[in-house]
Order: sequence, then C-alpha cells, then structure tokens
Amino acid sequence: MEQTIATHSTEADKPACIRETDDLDSYFARREAEQPELKALHDESAEERALGIELARARISANMSQRDLTSKTGISQSAICNIELGCGNPSLKTLKRLAAGLGLKVKITFEKSADMP
Repeated sequence: MEQTIATHSTEADKPACIRETDDLDSYFARREAEQPELKALHDESAEERALGIELARARISANMSQRDLTSKTGISQSAICNIELGCGNPSLKTLKRLAAGLGLKVKITFEKSADMP
C-alpha cells in the first residue's frame, strides 16, 4: 500500500515518499503506531530525520518536486526520497549539491550537547 503525506503535482509524480512537510509529525506518529519498532529506530535517527525534514521543506519552498531536484543535481529521486525520509546518510558533497540545486548553501554548526558537562 502506497503511503504519501499529500500530492505534489501529478499522479505520475507520486512515489511512496514524503511530498509535503506540514504534517510530518502526524505521519511519523501514525507509522510508529502501526509499527511500534519504528519508535526506537526514529529515536536513534532523530538527526537524520531532522535533516530530511529540512531538505523537504527547502525543496517545497522552492516549489520543486523531487524529480525537479534530480534534474538540477543529478542525484537520483530515490536518494532524495531516502534523505527526506531520514533513511539516507548523505555525504557533505551530496548535501552541497542538493543545496546548490535549491539555490542555497550548507551551514553546519557544532553545539554543546545537553548531556555534556
């Protein structure tokens, strides 16, 4: 069964990936309720999910589909989908290519962890 958050443009442009980011919390809550083992995985991958959400928001703000971003960057639509879902582990080079395709730049910051004294 295909699960999407919302449609983006045409029926042909709807992979089983996140298309909109305005309802991601309920999407993940629903998936975790359906598959409780996902909660542990989601907790472990919070940073990856946050990165994916940021990428999806930037892409949608640029009024681009994943296919549009693929055309601009040469990065496969499935790789973009995986990153947006928090399943990918993109290199800095890939993040820079994605950002450039969106007319943006990558900014990385290091912050003190709440667990650190």
